[in-house]
Amino acid sequence: MVSVVMTVFNGEKHLKYSIESVLAQSYRDFEFIIVNDGSTDLTADIISYYATKDNRINQIDNSRLGIPLSANIGINRAKGEFIARIDHDDVWVSKKLEYQVEFMNKYPNIKLLGSSVVPIDEVGRMIENIKMFNDYKTIDSLKFRREIMKNCLLCHSSSFFCRRTFIELGMYNQSFRTSLDYELWTRFAVKYDCFVDEVILVHYRVWNQNISSTRKKMQLLNSFRVRLLIFLRLGFNFNNIKLFFRFIILVVLKAFFYWLLVKPTKRIFLR
Repeated sequence: MVSVVMTVFNGEKHLKYSIESVLAQSYRDFEFIIVNDGSTDLTADIISYYATKDNRINQIDNSRLGIPLSANIGINRAKGEFIARIDHDDVWVSKKLEYQVEFMNKYPNIKLLGSSVVPIDEVGRMIENIKMFNDYKTIDSLKFRREIMKNCLLCHSSSFFCRRTFIELGMYNQSFRTSLDYELWTRFAVKYDCFVDEVILVHYRVWNQNISSTRKKMQLLNSFRVRLLIFLRLGFNFNNIKLFFRFIILVVLKAFFYWLLVKPTKRIFLR
């Protein structure tokens, strides 16, 4: 059995589309654990509505604890051999679970599996010409270790991993309110084979209320922390050093562009 785990805080706008994409899976042998992380909107009501229609849904309501702890709570309740994570604003294609279960059974050495994603906007339209995560390319375990310093490589909502391995690795690091998935992938990469498939299994929503948009400073800081941990876990080799300085240069250039061009332009128009 597969345990699908979602955490959600105030996700009423897109939650139903994410839930329905899980319930519409061609692979049917799963439980669906949804952790409502202290939402103050209609999130709890939406989850309850779907739970009455499908007994595979297990609703957990808690006070505001944050994504890492809420996800750990959900996975601790899970009964499945495999965990499939989905964020509350993303959408799966209908064959997602079926494809990944077959893949993991065929290649039992792989402990962390991901897929390509298609970015979509706030109303579900596909966004053209955006490169994300693995850039629609297959990434084997060797390449995963070599390029994990470059970026996250694996979308959270495409992730599929062994529950026992996840617990052995210490679960989500609760000090990471953002980039918690990126930090976890680095721990997988140290000890186990990881694989990102080129097949598209997820529609990844890019909009102004997802974590990447609302917590940019924290996201940047935690991305920097993850890269320092990669040095400790995977070594100070030439490739990691090169990719680390590439990250630093890109951050500096973006900051330079923002403070010298974007921010002054905003002020002019606001006046």
